[in-house]
Formats: sequence, C-alpha cells, structure tokens
Amino acid sequence: MSATAKRVLLLSIRPEFADMIFNGSKRVELRRRRPRVGAGDKVYVYMSSPVRALVGQFIVQRVLSSSVDDLWDIVRDCAGITQEHFEDYYRGAELGYAIFVAESTRLTRPIELDDLRKIWRGFRPPQSYAYLSHDELSLIEEDPRANHVLASAQ
Repeated sequence: MSATAKRVLLLSIRPEFADMIFNGSKRVELRRRRPRVGAGDKVYVYMSSPVRALVGQFIVQRVLSSSVDDLWDIVRDCAGITQEHFEDYYRGAELGYAIFVAESTRLTRPIELDDLRKIWRGFRPPQSYAYLSHDELSLIEEDPRANHVLASAQ
C-alpha cells in the first residue's frame, strides 16, 4: 500500500462513467453512501458489465458530503451526468457524497474477472464498493498488469 494511502477502496463503476474518469471528463464520483476514504487514499476501479474487469485506479483529492439540493450546484460541471440523471440517482436521499479525483491511471491491460478470480480466490465484484485488505491489495499489485499503467489522465 502506498505510504500516503490510509485506505484502499474497490469501486464498481459502469463502463461509460469509468471511461470518463480515465479520460478526465468526469472528475468526481457520486455515491449515495459515504465510503470511509479521504484525501490521498487509493481507489481501484472495477468496470461492471459488460466489461467486468479491473481497469485502473485513482487517488482521492477529497470527499464532500452535502445536501442533495446543494450537491448538483457543486458538481454539475465535473460529474459527467445530466441533472435528470443526478436527480434520478439521488431520489429519496437527503445527503449525497462526492469523491473528487486527484489523478487517475488506467491499466494498459485490464485484469478481467476470470483472471481476478484466478489470482484472488473467492473474488466477487462489489455491488457498490468494498475495502481492500493489505493481502487483497498485494494480490492485485503483484499482478504484472497492475504494474503497467498509462500516464495520468489529468
């Protein structure tokens, strides 16, 4: 684990949104529940169906908690979604959480689900997110594909 990261999170993100994080057009990941991460923590990105692969990582710049009513005004230019999608996602919620991306790196070769299950016995992609233990993180970081990342997208 990096010296500055306190926690490492594995996030499941839909392909279109993950791609936007890595091309720099989406600089904040929105969540209905607050993950326990903060500035400097590492987030691994698992791209959900139909891709089903670990595709990269980003470093957390900060996490913001806000009323849903105020959150849109804060993230509208960096969330990569329409206001309608934002309102649908947060319908019924009073608070929303925004994980701001400091820097992102994409694996040159994604680690597909079948390969993840070979190197990490019992691996199951999280519905939303999961915290990685030191041992789980080592399994990922020791895979040769995890050591070949593209330069920062931002």
